[in-house]
Amino acid sequence: MSFKDKARAILEQHDEKYWQRDLALLPPKERLKILLELAEFIEPKMQRQEIKTDVGEVVIKVIRE
Repeated sequence: MSFKDKARAILEQHDEKYWQRDLALLPPKERLKILLELAEFIEPKMQRQEIKTDVGEVVIKVIRE
């Protein structure tokens, strides 16, 4: 089982009302920070893109994990 699958399973095991309660106790800035960090386990950030030109051609390389 991958780390992504393990993290998803842990999050899915906990009752939603407890997550909502715990998040509601945090200041808005901290709440948003945690939600963004958790979101990366579900949908990873896109990696940087590199654009190079060679003899008038545009080559775009998309680098992903």
